[in-house]
Order: sequence, then structure tokens, then C-alpha cells
Amino acid sequence: MPLLYLIRHPRTQPDPARPASRWDLSAEGRAQVRALAALPLWAAIGAVITSAQPKAAAVGEAVRAAHGVPWQVVAALDEARRDSWLSAGEFDQAQRAFFARPEVPPAPGWETAQAAGERFAAAMGDVLARYPNGARSGLRRSWPLTGPACAR
Repeated sequence: MPLLYLIRHPRTQPDPARPASRWDLSAEGRAQVRALAALPLWAAIGAVITSAQPKAAAVGEAVRAAHGVPWQVVAALDEARRDSWLSAGEFDQAQRAFFARPEVPPAPGWETAQAAGERFAAAMGDVLARYPNGARSGLRRSWPLTGPACAR
């Protein structure tokens, strides 16, 4: 049976002048990418699928470069859009509202949780449909994914 690994994106360097979707990795995030790409698990991986966001794509590029694992970008896997800068307190409040009222944007410039969830679910359906023979082949294959709603 195929396996799907969900990988949370590396640490970013917040920049109030840019939307979160365009933030670069922090020094810690770059170290996280190097450590992840150095793991031996990649020999059993069939593909890496990431969002288009730089923080996620950095993982796909690093794994492809280090191990030759095919890397694909699926823009619909981007994390929930949150293009307005909020202070730490405002951000925490907006995050709580995001989940408490999924049909309402929790802050100006933020995507609703409902819209993000529907987009992500549809994208995952498309991704899983690309590998229909994985389960039937009897081969153990895995597809790491970096993007929104990923496990730590």
C-alpha cells in the first residue's frame, strides 16, 4: 500500500513587507532543509510534491538535487492565503478565528479555512489520482508532501 508522508515546511523569516506566501527561509529553516534532505528515507520515495511557495519548494528542490527524486509543484497545495501583516497578538487571534469560524475570513487579506480546506482536499484528490497503480502494484512507495495543513 502506498504511503503518504506529510512534512511541515521549514522555518521562515517573516517579512512584514511581503505576503507570508513569499517569505524566504530563515537560517534555521535552511538547516532544517539540509537535515531533511540528508535522511536515508528518500531511497524509498516515489515523488516529492510541494506547493509553489518558496518555503515548501525549497524541500522539493533539495531532495531532487540530493537524491534525484522527481519533484512536482501543485500550486493548489499552498497554505491558506494570509497576505496581511498582523502583530503576534493579532495573528494568534486570527488563527483561533480561522478554525472557530471556518466560513469567515479571520482578517483582511486572509482566505477562509473553508476555502483553503476545499482547495487542499481537491488538490490532494488530484495528487492521489496521479498514482493509481501505486496501491495495485504491490510496491511500497511514498510521496512526501510539503505545504499547508501538514503534520510536524
